[in-house]
Amino acid sequence: MSRECEKKSSMGGDVLCSESAFEALKRKDIDLYIVARMLSETGCRISEVLQMWGTDINMSGKVLIRSKKKGNNRVCNISNQFIKEIPRAGQSCELIQDKDRFYFYREFKKVGISLSIEGYERNRVTHAFRHEYTKQIRTLTTEKDVIKNALGHKSEKSQENYGR
Repeated sequence: MSRECEKKSSMGGDVLCSESAFEALKRKDIDLYIVARMLSETGCRISEVLQMWGTDINMSGKVLIRSKKKGNNRVCNISNQFIKEIPRAGQSCELIQDKDRFYFYREFKKVGISLSIEGYERNRVTHAFRHEYTKQIRTLTTEKDVIKNALGHKSEKSQENYGR
């Protein structure tokens, strides 16, 4: 599984994590899968996923993302299929229990999830999904305010380093 995350998408661009890699994460630990998929589908920070409660996930495809960095709370869409795969969706309990960001960092790195960004000394691991999400948004719109709100940033300047 270690190289599954280096595949190309059908549209020709790089894919951070293929469907088969997501499935391998699910088989290893459902929480690895949930966090990777949530990061991928919403562009949120690892800290935002780890503070989610099951009740933050609306069964009709909405997820409340509470900002931890003095940004704005936001609501993102996630697929109905993904919601069905989340054991604690809609429940009044923490979404991810007894695991910290370092666990996810180590496990993602083991399977090859990371992103090298020019000008940065270290690769991005858990934050790599956020960069990929930003790239996807930028293919849909160039409106800086829309991008800022999607990422939960307070200012447009914060997003300059994303999606390069």
